[in-house]
Amino acid sequence: PTLIGLSALTFVFFSQRLCALLEIIVRQSATLREVGEFAFAIIPNLLTFTIPLAVLVGILTGFGRISSDSEAIAFRAAGISMKRLLRPVMLLAILAWIITLKLTLWIKPQTTAHLRELESALALKQVSLELKPRVFNENLANFVLYVQDVAANGGEWHGIMLADMTTPNDPHVTFAKSGTLVANEENHTFDLMLADSTTSFASSQSPNINQTSAVQSNTISLPMPAAPPVSSKPSTTEMASQELWNRMSAGSATYEEHVEFQSRLALPFACLA
Repeated sequence: PTLIGLSALTFVFFSQRLCALLEIIVRQSATLREVGEFAFAIIPNLLTFTIPLAVLVGILTGFGRISSDSEAIAFRAAGISMKRLLRPVMLLAILAWIITLKLTLWIKPQTTAHLRELESALALKQVSLELKPRVFNENLANFVLYVQDVAANGGEWHGIMLADMTTPNDPHVTFAKSGTLVANEENHTFDLMLADSTTSFASSQSPNINQTSAVQSNTISLPMPAAPPVSSKPSTTEMASQELWNRMSAGSATYEEHVEFQSRLALPFACLA
């Protein structure tokens, strides 16, 4: 009953995340490997809740069946005490406690950090795929982008024209032979690294004067709308348990860090309660 309950509960909890997985497949054209990594990164977080629930369901189902079939009376008649019946139940609860404790203290923080990295990588892929070649793309704030060709990997562009309209009276237009899109997690933007670029700009005060500058390489930051904010430091759920303990011992832990560490210890004990 415990294994059946664990499978059923995990499937129910996992089905709530199917919408996110389907969105990744459809919008971001994720490969089967990326979908698998995303799914396996979610499962440890689900198991921390489903394992204690499965133990409870298994115990209630097992003892309920024993009671309904009058097997408890048969056990007593055969000289088998209830303490002896509780031994396998306690072994199951202790085993579930050890597994859940390992998940909450070590595995879950690592998979949560890996999940954030996957989401950031998929966001970069989504931006590359949503860029249509040979079309003036105006979905970027204060920028108009035109790309002649996009490589198969989506991160390399050829024949680039970028109009910077941040200052409408002084527009800057950049032409480049090729460019590469890379993620800049520190500034929460995507950097377009241009090769063989030429920038032309004219001032509204002197419209007849057009200035041009040519450089071998140039980097322009683009505020991609699909880029999620990526924190420079891991969130509380991603922090290692040893780091949380050290911060608590030093007295520098925040309230959220105290709650996170206590929850990592409390959830496994639900198997024994």
